[in-house]
Amino acid sequence: MQWHRLLDDQRIGKPYKDHHEMGRTPFHKDYDRLIFSSAFRRLGHKTQVHSLSHNDHVHNRLTHSLEVSSVGRSLGIRVAQEIQQQPDWPAWIQPYDVGAMVQSACLAHDIGNPPFGHFGENAIRDWFADFHSQGGLQALTTDQQLDLLSFEGNAQGLRTLTQLEYHQFQGGMRLTYATLGSFLKYPWLANNPLAKSKGKYGALQSDKEILAQIAERLGLIQLGNYHWCRHPLVYLMEAADDICYAIIDLEDGVELGILDEADVLDLLAPIIGKVGDPDGTSLTDGYFSTRRLALLRGKVIDYLVNACAQAFIEQEQALLRGELE
Repeated sequence: MQWHRLLDDQRIGKPYKDHHEMGRTPFHKDYDRLIFSSAFRRLGHKTQVHSLSHNDHVHNRLTHSLEVSSVGRSLGIRVAQEIQQQPDWPAWIQPYDVGAMVQSACLAHDIGNPPFGHFGENAIRDWFADFHSQGGLQALTTDQQLDLLSFEGNAQGLRTLTQLEYHQFQGGMRLTYATLGSFLKYPWLANNPLAKSKGKYGALQSDKEILAQIAERLGLIQLGNYHWCRHPLVYLMEAADDICYAIIDLEDGVELGILDEADVLDLLAPIIGKVGDPDGTSLTDGYFSTRRLALLRGKVIDYLVNACAQAFIEQEQALLRGELE
């Protein structure tokens, strides 16, 4: 794969490029379209981990997505600062553009998830399984039935972005191909063997040509029938998600009294020992527990962002060859 194709700023569903606009690149426009969308606002009523909490300090899908997008932006900028000297790097793409691509993909990463997360997915699957047992899906093909019987929030997310919001069935939000590629964690269909082994897929039968259009435009390596390798920036989006939920879920657990602060500090100790304190004072003394955890969270996230960015840089060529899962 080649960076000059992977970082395409053309919009899906739009035959011409955007006019140049002072103050906003095409990728910043992607972010704005997402943040103003009703689909994104709906995440405010969707569970992150702790269901139906009355504690305003606990995360929901919206606050989680905002934090993931912040970490993703940092990852994108740091990586691009190192690899922008590559021969095929587009001259018009700056590090902050890559930051905006990853930031936008992170903002959208949960946009297709139903309420209650994976429990919601299972509830939808169970409903369709019961409906199917009564002959309710007979009018559909086997592959279309599989889409419903194995309902997947990631596939619904692609449909939301490219079909349902704004320009319905004419490109949806009309995001750039680069941002859509960075969003596609599972670029295959429900009938692919990987969908069974991983329990994930990224597009419905009704949207498979959109998946193909995105993949072909970006030059993703085709691995099978409607099956492509990942866009390299997907790994940064996924890393940002992992960093946030791994740390923030612990913080929410302490806030709700499910976890002891001491246990969380023990879990973070291996990283805390590496980040140290530039002021020479203890990171855990003299603060209320919530402030201690907030301070530590920032240090730990910064350490993990640097580590993930370095790993991406070291594996860049393998990523471009589509060799990493």
